[in-house]
Amino acid sequence: MLGFSGLTSSTTASPHYINPQTGVLTALKMIFIFGLPRIDRPMDSTTQMENVTPDNVRKFLLARYSEPIQRMGFNPVEVPDTFDFFLSGVVNSFCILEMVSSIEEEFRNRLDFAALDAEQITILGPLSQYVAENAKAE
Repeated sequence: MLGFSGLTSSTTASPHYINPQTGVLTALKMIFIFGLPRIDRPMDSTTQMENVTPDNVRKFLLARYSEPIQRMGFNPVEVPDTFDFFLSGVVNSFCILEMVSSIEEEFRNRLDFAALDAEQITILGPLSQYVAENAKAE
């Protein structure tokens, strides 16, 4: 008998059978195909663009996800740039879309993730740097 996952009932699902990058790639494909909802609020693009720095993006992400980070035993201030939100379990493949959308909303900009390596979209340092370098005013 086939179960929900398409596996036979005698086969157990295991994280070893799942490629963790598959969810990230699926999320990126959805962003590329459908885009993200646009924010309909006025903005001062000069002020907003000045605020998009790697440090500000980093602070935003660490504040937004501070509770799960603290539950892991980390102090958000001391989290290294190599911290991976996805592999650490802070976000799952569905939350990646929400994370990208929240960055766009917070900094009121559009992001094109086509040039960012899919494996780096959930890593704190590379993501913060990419957002700061590639922010485009709406």
